[in-house]
Amino acid sequence: KNQFHAKFLCIILFASIVSPFMTNLFKRQVDLGRTSYLTDIKSAQSNIVEDENSAVYSALVSQFKTAHSNNKLNQSVEESLDLCDYNFLMFLNEKIGSFEDESEEKKEHLAIAEQINKAMQARLIRADTNLRDIFSMAPDLKKMESKLSNLFRIGQADTAFLVTLNMNIAKAKESGPEADDAVKILTHLNTKLMELEDQRAPKEVRLLRKLLRCDKSSRKQMIRNEVINDSDNSENDQMVPKADLIDAINELMKQASQVQKISPAYDSDITE
Repeated sequence: KNQFHAKFLCIILFASIVSPFMTNLFKRQVDLGRTSYLTDIKSAQSNIVEDENSAVYSALVSQFKTAHSNNKLNQSVEESLDLCDYNFLMFLNEKIGSFEDESEEKKEHLAIAEQINKAMQARLIRADTNLRDIFSMAPDLKKMESKLSNLFRIGQADTAFLVTLNMNIAKAKESGPEADDAVKILTHLNTKLMELEDQRAPKEVRLLRKLLRCDKSSRKQMIRNEVINDSDNSENDQMVPKADLIDAINELMKQASQVQKISPAYDSDITE
C-alpha cells in the first residue's frame, strides 16, 4: 500500500505540472459581478468552483467505473487523461481513503488510479523517445525544428514532452561546461515549443507567457502596449483586458501553489 501511494503521489505531481494552467475544459465561468466586498466575493467564487469541480470529478469517476465494469478502462483513461489534473487526482485519492480496506469500491478506485498512473508513465516514455529522435538530428536545427513542429501538429509535443524536455535541460546544466552545446540546443527547442503553444493559447495566457519569458525591465512596457483597462473602448481585438490577465495570473498562482505542496516528494529521476 505504501509503495502504491508513493507512486500515486509522484504521478499527482506530474499531473500538477502537465495540467496546463490556461485551460479547464469542464469549468463554467461564474460571474459574480464587481462589488467592494472583495473578500466575500472571493470566498463565494471559491465555494462555487469547488462545488462545480466536485460534480465534474464525480462524473469523471463514474465514467471510469462504467468503463472498468465493461473492460474498457484503458481506452476511457487514455481518452480523458488530459482531464486528470492534480485536483482530480487528489479527489480520487480522498475517495480511495474513504473506503474500507478490501472493499470492492476501494479495489475499483485503486484500479482506476493505477490505470491513470500507467497512462501517464506511458506518455513520459513516449516523450522521452520523441526527444531522443529529435536530438539524433543534432546539430541540424532546421531538421530538429521540423520534427518538433510535426510532433506538435499530431499532439505528441504535449505537456509530458515539455516536462521531459525541461528535466533534460536541468540535467544538462548540472553536467558542467562540457554540456553547454546540449544546453543551447535543448533551450532552443524549448523556446520553439513555447512559441508553437503560444499560437493556440488564449491571448491573455499568450501575454502572460511572454511576460514570464522576457526581462523584468521589458515587462512594464509590454503591459502598456498590450493591456487595456476594462473601461477602455478599444477596437483592437489583440489587446488583452486587464481583468482577463489578472484571472490568468491567479490561475497560474494556484497551480504553482499546488506543485509547491507536494514538491518534497518529487522524484527528479522519474525520467533520464
